[in-house]
Amino acid sequence: MDKRILIELRYNPRMSLIDISKKTKLSTKTISNKIKYLEKNDVIMGYFMTIDPVKFGFSTFKLLFQVQN
Repeated sequence: MDKRILIELRYNPRMSLIDISKKTKLSTKTISNKIKYLEKNDVIMGYFMTIDPVKFGFSTFKLLFQVQN
């Protein structure tokens, strides 16, 4: 179950619980509980924005890595 939810969130972290529910065939309550569990146990550590630097006139961009033990 967790893997199916993570696959959907990987492509669209802002996807609604209802949309995830439809794609995974799981109830919205199950999805909500699983996401809370994954966040609490640091499997999901955040939701990040990705931008297209070309649309801002940049040909390169800086990359930030965050490493945790």
